Amino acid sequence: MLRVLFCFRLVALLWVGLHGVLAEEPSAGPASVPPAAPVAAVLLPEEAFGRAVTAYQAGALEEARREFLAIVEGGQLSAALAHDLGNVSFRLGQPGQAVLWYRRALALQPWSPETLQNLRTLRRQQAFVSFDDWGLSLAHLKPRWVAEATVWAAWALVLLLVWLVWLRPRPGRRWPLVLLLLVVVPVLGLGLGLRWREQSDPHPLRLRQVVSGKETLAYAAPAEASSTVMALPAGSEVVPLETRGNWLYCMIPGGEDDAPLRGWVRASRLEALWPYARPL
Repeated sequence: MLRVLFCFRLVALLWVGLHGVLAEEPSAGPASVPPAAPVAAVLLPEEAFGRAVTAYQAGALEEARREFLAIVEGGQLSAALAHDLGNVSFRLGQPGQAVLWYRRALALQPWSPETLQNLRTLRRQQAFVSFDDWGLSLAHLKPRWVAEATVWAAWALVLLLVWLVWLRPRPGRRWPLVLLLLVVVPVLGLGLGLRWREQSDPHPLRLRQVVSGKETLAYAAPAEASSTVMALPAGSEVVPLETRGNWLYCMIPGGEDDAPLRGWVRASRLEALWPYARPL
């Protein structure tokens, strides 16, 4: 009986400790964007969404864009709505805005084949630079998914070890427990590795900004008279590291050996990928 009570206490302590550690929100960093109105991925207002879709199908693209944006400004956003805004922006000849909205759609619903296909098409056309070679990266994993999988794997690992080492099941019941142990250990290791990767990611989605208008330039100093680091086509991603007046000192993908470059970009040419209060 004492052993059973000790097991329950051990599991409870493990749950509380791991859940507290894994639930910690990462710091926003020096270049985080102030949160705007809260956004919820919920069902969209049917009437407003219907008007937007009707306008889009009729070719009234500006009206459709206004209707879609009104829903977002009202505090609601979904992957489907962000994808539709990407389609409207593309048809309006605004590739930077199209990339921005497709990336927001992927932040809400990773691995959407339609959104990934459209984003890759734009990348071939615009040759924009991105931190994600294939449109997705580990940054798109939901932290909650990783945290919950890690906690449950750790919990299962402790229970199995206690069962095998302390409670000593009969020989005929040991091999299923050993088999489960061989499955749980890699899951726990993968979860901890992904959590570490998430915490150490130098360009998470919440910090990225996108060239949402026309092509712009990155400069070696915060002045247009300085030398040019590189051209940034519409849709290119950067991560701001420092602010100086109307300039942002940014990490830029596309250097030699995949090492990011550094350069100064006009803040007015960039738009935050995720400026909303709702965490990713």
